[in-house]
Amino acid sequence: MAPSLTPLLNALGWGSVDFHDRMLRPVGIVLGFLVTVLFLYALGTNSDQLLALSSGRVLRNSSSLLLCEAWFEEQDRARGHMLAGRDFDTDPVNIYEVGLPEWFVAAQKDLQECDVPCSSIRYSDAQAASITHWDARTDEWPQAPQDIDHSHGFAVLRNAEPPVLFPGLAVDTAHEAGYDTLMTSELASDVPLPYTGIGTTIGDLFALGLPFEKKQKAAMVVISNCGAASFRLQAIEKMQELGIRVDSYGGCAHNKDFPTNDNHPRDEAGNRARYVQKIAIARTYLFYLAFENSQWPDYVTEKFYHTLQAGTVPVVIGAPNIADFAPSPESFLYLESVEDVPAVVGRMKFLMENRAAYKAMLEWKHREASDGFKAIADIPSIHPTCRLCIHIATRLQAQEDNQTRASINQSSVVGNKEKAPYSSKNGRLSTRLPLQLCTCRLSDVSLSSGLRLLQGLTGADEVHRIYVRERGRFRYRPVFLDGGDFSVRALHAAVLRAFLVDSYEPTWVEKRKVLGIVWTTWKVYKVYPVGITIRAALGNGSFTTDSDFREYLRQHPCPKLEAIIV
Repeated sequence: MAPSLTPLLNALGWGSVDFHDRMLRPVGIVLGFLVTVLFLYALGTNSDQLLALSSGRVLRNSSSLLLCEAWFEEQDRARGHMLAGRDFDTDPVNIYEVGLPEWFVAAQKDLQECDVPCSSIRYSDAQAASITHWDARTDEWPQAPQDIDHSHGFAVLRNAEPPVLFPGLAVDTAHEAGYDTLMTSELASDVPLPYTGIGTTIGDLFALGLPFEKKQKAAMVVISNCGAASFRLQAIEKMQELGIRVDSYGGCAHNKDFPTNDNHPRDEAGNRARYVQKIAIARTYLFYLAFENSQWPDYVTEKFYHTLQAGTVPVVIGAPNIADFAPSPESFLYLESVEDVPAVVGRMKFLMENRAAYKAMLEWKHREASDGFKAIADIPSIHPTCRLCIHIATRLQAQEDNQTRASINQSSVVGNKEKAPYSSKNGRLSTRLPLQLCTCRLSDVSLSSGLRLLQGLTGADEVHRIYVRERGRFRYRPVFLDGGDFSVRALHAAVLRAFLVDSYEPTWVEKRKVLGIVWTTWKVYKVYPVGITIRAALGNGSFTTDSDFREYLRQHPCPKLEAIIV
């Protein structure tokens, strides 16, 4: 039998009822309270955050966050009428569409699902005459500076052709000419139009292709524009001279006809859906020549994505940064100039005789897509017209924010007891944001909260509130940051925690089901200031170092940020 410790405890005075009342019971209550706070916080915390528990930081600051979140809500209710920017829920964005080709027109379903109310009205529509104000007007082709129409709001240039053929479409050239907003294939444009969004022409990119043994040891190509700016016709001729069989199904260098006895889908006129037929035939070749008509950054058309879908290896003439758009750096062969043809032909011949090496180039189909590939492939998950409306609404809101903040003394206005402006409204967040304090100092928190004991236990001095939205959304969510940890890791964890509530689904969920892009979970990939381009966001424009983020927050204490979730 184990010896009893009661005599020893009694001798020390630790076994008395008085000691329990004075010491142990209060300690037990405090510990129980902290465990409860930790449990509640963990319910809304991702695994990355939970890893930080071992340091004790989350235990200390989770209670600070809870206290300050409650305080921010109190302040919002008191200042609920101080809303910045136009209420787009009652005053939608109106886009005056001029000369828009039919394939650019947004379906009503796309506009109804847009995160900001958006009206795309063609100049020929009867209702156009009744619109009292316009927010933007689109042009398909560049106009001379003196002909650009600003009378209908922001002047927008929308065209996915390469600037090599149409210099006026280059981002810098068009902005200098007077266009406020650019919609082109370049990721450096304001609203990029990558070809991953060509509707039904893109199927399951990760579907497996035919076995190596069932593919022809040859290359397939389909080219109809014989006067392109690239060297693609010379490359085909050189490949044939060096012993590569190239079956050309298009009008240029034609030597092969599409079969007429296939069972591929047909349109109402009885014509075969050519892209479906092309992909089906490409599956039977080891190589597909994805030769673009131009070589320009980000100009990657459906030729490349059709090849990926077919499960064959693309040989590319096109964007010098094609690797940014590829699922793997080993998934393609690239021709920068006609001088590269002999080396690429040598590689093609090697792959024709080496099953393992060829299969390795398609290994990406057996893995989850890379974060960078998903970040670009997800862009068209939101229709371009909707993304234009979001861009225009963001610019309008920023203008009105600045004007309102300049005329209102935030600290002197109280009274209206409306619901917090960022809270749900008919299941959606408001399109307006409060002009609010974004720093909660625990020393300023009202005693009426009844949590002074908690304040004394936390050890944190302040909590900061920022606003973050997902790329492709207009409405922001509040994100709370511990004032003692302005690291990029803490930022990403806080953003993820804010987006994990309310059964939130990222913008790309339905689109990825079509593309067949695999994901096991989702995470924050990039966070950056609202208003920069996707090219900048994927590069140096996002917060990559702790010092970058701290300095930005110092200069913008209540920032609006955007996150790419993958």
